[in-house]
Amino acid sequence: MSKRNSEKKNKNKKRKVALIVLSVFLVAILGVVFWAYSIFGSIKTKEISKNKVDLGISELPPEEANKDIINIALFGVDKRPGETVFRSDAIMVLTIDNLHNKIKMSSLMRDSYVETEKHGGIKLTEAYAYGGPEFAIKTINQTFNLNIQDYATVNFESMEDIVNELGGVEIDVTAEELPHLNGYASDQSYARDAEYTPLATPGKHILNGTQAVAYARIRYTASSDFGRTDRQRTVLAALANKILQSGTTKFPSIISKLAPFVETSMNSTQMLKIATSSFLSGTTSELVQQRFPTTQEVYPLELSIGECIGFDKKITQQQIHDFIYNDIIPVGNQLNVDNNTNLFTEEQPKTTTPNNTNNTTNTNTQNKSNNTTNNSNGTTTNNSAH
Repeated sequence: MSKRNSEKKNKNKKRKVALIVLSVFLVAILGVVFWAYSIFGSIKTKEISKNKVDLGISELPPEEANKDIINIALFGVDKRPGETVFRSDAIMVLTIDNLHNKIKMSSLMRDSYVETEKHGGIKLTEAYAYGGPEFAIKTINQTFNLNIQDYATVNFESMEDIVNELGGVEIDVTAEELPHLNGYASDQSYARDAEYTPLATPGKHILNGTQAVAYARIRYTASSDFGRTDRQRTVLAALANKILQSGTTKFPSIISKLAPFVETSMNSTQMLKIATSSFLSGTTSELVQQRFPTTQEVYPLELSIGECIGFDKKITQQQIHDFIYNDIIPVGNQLNVDNNTNLFTEEQPKTTTPNNTNNTTNTNTQNKSNNTTNNSNGTTTNNSAH
């Protein structure tokens, strides 16, 4: 065999090997895609209007219409068997911020007094009951001037199953929270015709699904409903940590177990695109949180619809926009949450003062002079507002 023929044969052999490797690679990619679609396919989907008028979306400034920042409404509902109308007890805005490589969680106070076109003044929690997720999204967008187009809803009863599937979550329960946790957990167990053994002491516990949901429902403490939103985010953060710490090899099993408990307006293509872009940009490595309206802006309202939370709409809109789009945290928005988690950032590059003027002083520097403050329930929280 001539040298030329030998070289030609070697090239053909290398080409075949390369094609085989490429084929295997493509098959692997297709396998992942089909796996992802099969998992996302088990999530309950519900179409809502994408019309901006229907969703109460106004035109945002160019810097706030960035496609690298995606806002999704999260609702936790307390739907009992046979009920067709129910409120959203937990309301959050999940922000996938691929611009700053962060996931952001913004709790919205359920008792916030908001004005609507069809139903006048209502509590934010009632929007879901009046018109489901679409009307709830519209109310949020019109109140806070946001551009949310999609949602995900989990029933609290399903949340119990989710926590149990993950083997429970570790939560530090205070003495003040303990009797309320046991009370709610006892009621939930009775509704499920199950036995409940109360927690005997405060401190760190691995809470099962019933206990974790009961913990997230607590509102009759000194911090009232403000504390409840903090506890809801604490449970979600603990769940997120557990999933991330389980390792990538267990992700398929975990996601396939959790998917049936979720209802969403997003289709498989959207979810796959969001998940892929977030993973590739490193967004999933850091989660930060806030609560709106902020503590400084709220005031009590006694109305015919009950006790409501009043707030300055313009200031709150600016604060939530600063947090979501500009990565700025309002100064002094204290959160009574467990920050001992790898997901929560311990410092922020920028802050904004209540009068909306920027302050580039690092929060860690501020903490040296005024690191903590006492709440009315005797606990201590950090002024850096993680």
